Amino acid sequence: MPPEAQPDAASAETFIREAARVHEPDHTIAAMLAPRAVRVDLITLAAYCGEVRRIPLSVSDATLGEIRLQWWRDVVSAGAQGGLSGNPIADEMVRLVARHDLPLDLVLAPLEAASRELQGDAFDDDASWLAYLDQAEGAAMRLAFRVLSQTETSAAASALNSAGRAYAACRLALRLPELTAKGRWPVPASLVSLGDPRACPEVQARTILRQAADALCQQALQEAGVARGAMRSLPKTLIEALLPVALVPAYAKAIAGPRRDALREPAQIAPLTRLFRLWLASKTRRI
Repeated sequence: MPPEAQPDAASAETFIREAARVHEPDHTIAAMLAPRAVRVDLITLAAYCGEVRRIPLSVSDATLGEIRLQWWRDVVSAGAQGGLSGNPIADEMVRLVARHDLPLDLVLAPLEAASRELQGDAFDDDASWLAYLDQAEGAAMRLAFRVLSQTETSAAASALNSAGRAYAACRLALRLPELTAKGRWPVPASLVSLGDPRACPEVQARTILRQAADALCQQALQEAGVARGAMRSLPKTLIEALLPVALVPAYAKAIAGPRRDALREPAQIAPLTRLFRLWLASKTRRI
């Protein structure tokens, strides 16, 4: 069991809810706005993704990060046949996979995205970059969609593709200062020409990070617009799966803030702003 797990600190449900709230607040609020019957399942999914996504930010040694990711791969892949791990999030995630018959490749996809961040270097081409975006956030939204509905139509696939890529690009822009501090620079090949902030003076590195974050936000905003259009043909009851995309404009504005230290200060939005935007998107059924 990874050292982060503390099953004796509280009940399993409380532990999972708190982990989701701390590490995946966007998805957790979206889960709380979903129909009551699936809220616990969506919170479990958020907790799982949060545990995986924080690994590249919490370790300096990539090998240690890969060991943690492999533990999650082994537990999730073994499923019920592997027995209880003792980690409340992992054990409940195994039950969730079985309960909704979730595809294992989608469940493991966030682990592959985290592994790619641990590698630390820029992506070689557009195909590998898009694959990362799909694994990093697209898979999580697809899993949430399947919890809400077992049917993924072509229209749903289009919306989920763009929504996942929008939110993933935005999330990477948010994570750049922390990833760079760990010696990692997992940006698309199109941004390699900006330079490498790991190998230049701080003043230049700060400029590179700001330019890279701005470019990622532009991609995120474009994809969000595509997702918004595709959502018009989807049942409005399924919006909670894509709800975090509603925060992309607010995050982009925070990232572009002129007073923020792009090298050392991750952009943030106020908790009330997050809550209000997600609540409004849920109520209006528009992202």
